[in-house]
Amino acid sequence: MRKFLTSVAILASLSGTAVADQISWDAGFGASTQGGVQVVDPITEMVFAYNSQSLVTDNGDGVLSVGDTIQSYGGYGANGFNLLPTPLSALNLGTINNNNITGFVPNPFPTMDAYGSDYVFTFFFNDLMGTFNGTDFVYNAGTLQFGVMSFNAANTGLTAGFHNLFDLNVSTGGPQNVAGQAKQVFTGTLDNFANGAGSDFSLRDKTMDEWAALGDIRWSTNQTVSAGFAGFPSAPLDIVFENGVAILAANHTGRLSIDVPEPTTLAILGLGLLGFAGARRRNS
Repeated sequence: MRKFLTSVAILASLSGTAVADQISWDAGFGASTQGGVQVVDPITEMVFAYNSQSLVTDNGDGVLSVGDTIQSYGGYGANGFNLLPTPLSALNLGTINNNNITGFVPNPFPTMDAYGSDYVFTFFFNDLMGTFNGTDFVYNAGTLQFGVMSFNAANTGLTAGFHNLFDLNVSTGGPQNVAGQAKQVFTGTLDNFANGAGSDFSLRDKTMDEWAALGDIRWSTNQTVSAGFAGFPSAPLDIVFENGVAILAANHTGRLSIDVPEPTTLAILGLGLLGFAGARRRNS
């Protein structure tokens, strides 16, 4: 039992220490690899830009205060930014040109064949939920639908339009404001593969399906929030409630990274389970 407890303690100390892993894909709609051979620099982060609208609901006291709730909508299309009906919804702010993966790190611009002409990655969300903590809004639930936008069906094999690839489930999200910039960090897990993404996308040396069988695939974003929509505040402290609700709207730019359990973590977990099994046999 001591071996098991020691292993669990070490495992706990390692949680959250992983860094972004290299990601690649070899899919019918386009690829960063061809036949398993890397054709662009290994990708560690995806660079994104998107617009958001948020509905803030007052808790009944008429002013912004602890417990007020927020539901955020954003990203591409009618199920994202444009789903919240406000005057902003008619301004073409939910288009693919304004809401997509604009580049990759270390690639300063997407240089692989077909990206940007035959397909782009994009995403939308309409259920990011959070509450005001007295300083800012913190999020604890929601899902980003991540997918591929097909432009050329003849080359991608996908009908023109958006196709889901996987879900980014939100665990935490909130401010990390430094040097006068409004920044947010979100974290969560990745699942619900579609359109072959589980086998087409690889992290390090395994497909996403293989990693999912071993444990959680994790993601995180670090983004800068900026104003830009006349008449709509982007900072919580600037809102004014009308009939118990208020609207926040902003532009976001940032980076998305994905990571999986480190081999050392998996090995320690295995040792822990073996120790636990041994302890059970001795006790019996």
